Amino acid sequence: MSEANQKWETIIDSLKPILSEDFVNLLKSCELSQEKQQWFINAPNQFAISTLEKKVLPTLGLALEKYGIQKFKLRVHEPDIFDEQKNVRKTGGRQYKSNLNIEYQFDNFVVGQSNDNAYAAAKRVSEGEFNPQFNPLLIYGGTGLGKSHLMHAVGNALRANGRNRVIYLTAEEFTNDFIAVLQEKKSNMQEFNEYYRSADALLIDDVQFLGGKERSQTEFFHTFNSLFDRHCPIILTCDRFPKEIDGLEPRLQSRFGQGLTVSVVPPDLETRIAILHNKADRLNFHLPDDVALYIAEQVVSNVRDLEGALKNVYMRCQIRQLSAPDIRLAREALGDLIKARSRQISLENIHNVVARHYKITPEEMISKSRKANIVLPRQIGIHLARKLTQHSTTEIAQYFNVKDHTTVLHACNKINEKLDNDSAFNELYRGLEMTITG
Repeated sequence: MSEANQKWETIIDSLKPILSEDFVNLLKSCELSQEKQQWFINAPNQFAISTLEKKVLPTLGLALEKYGIQKFKLRVHEPDIFDEQKNVRKTGGRQYKSNLNIEYQFDNFVVGQSNDNAYAAAKRVSEGEFNPQFNPLLIYGGTGLGKSHLMHAVGNALRANGRNRVIYLTAEEFTNDFIAVLQEKKSNMQEFNEYYRSADALLIDDVQFLGGKERSQTEFFHTFNSLFDRHCPIILTCDRFPKEIDGLEPRLQSRFGQGLTVSVVPPDLETRIAILHNKADRLNFHLPDDVALYIAEQVVSNVRDLEGALKNVYMRCQIRQLSAPDIRLAREALGDLIKARSRQISLENIHNVVARHYKITPEEMISKSRKANIVLPRQIGIHLARKLTQHSTTEIAQYFNVKDHTTVLHACNKINEKLDNDSAFNELYRGLEMTITG
């Protein structure tokens, strides 16, 4: 091992306690070299250089200085000229574009029970040797739950680890590109095929868009097979389980399901609070715990809405030149959201959703029956009504045909106990809540 390589390994080891695993792996993909009196850090591609400059450079500079390297330059390791010519032949006349968002990394993704399996799967795909059992990786779930964040994080990690041609786009963009090529010269179809099928990894968001589009599905099927046969990672996201996509051909359903399929669901209360604090830290914004709890209790649908609510609170603090918000300001900032939600969510809606899930009639749910299969849905309906509407406990008691407000409070306490102690029930409850809130 050369002196430069030994020095580089020592520098990386010294940074392991400071940097996240993603950035340590990024540094491992680089090399240190000296030419005449000039030190160089040789990165595998321009993307790696951009990441180093934006995220790691100050810390790296101090570490290099400690080991006697006062000045250095970042550069892309120049490939062999024959490799360059090979790459030109593969990609045709199209200019490669990754479309990845560098801000989406694994180290700023908040992990909780709602997404831990998806996170672990994404990390596994992004590092180490290719494993056909994990290809494709398909992440499915509702809007705004972090699917795209994980997809970009995988792409960023793959690029940092040397897969230079990582392509991200939505299924709609793939379809539009395909249609545009069909309307042009046939020679452009060859360029289209070469562009996508020569990728080192392909990331397609919202594959449910392919449903019902037969020619686009056929083209994507062949692109998928070409990449799979070359052992290239394929990462997909979808808003539902693949077999539930209307108009999706069975052969694509089979391909989508042959690898690893994981779901994301709406985050629980603890994860929502962690997401808020994480986002506030990135804004350099002090968020008191009681305000974080209030926002997390009000916004339950998805991460995107949660971040939007926090930005609303943050902007009001900025306008009023306040160092931190209080509950009063948060209530004011979220006022329109709460009013709109209360107008949209009726007791009848909650009643019908819960009854339908438990396969009982709405009449049975509000009857005087004490059977367990009736009592639990009734208590869930009462709990959701108190959480999602502005109706008083007396109004809720009247609607659900229970004695009075004390029965409402008792039902809420029972459901809170189950939420605290039963993870499966917790997930079921969040699913009902998401159905009601949309």
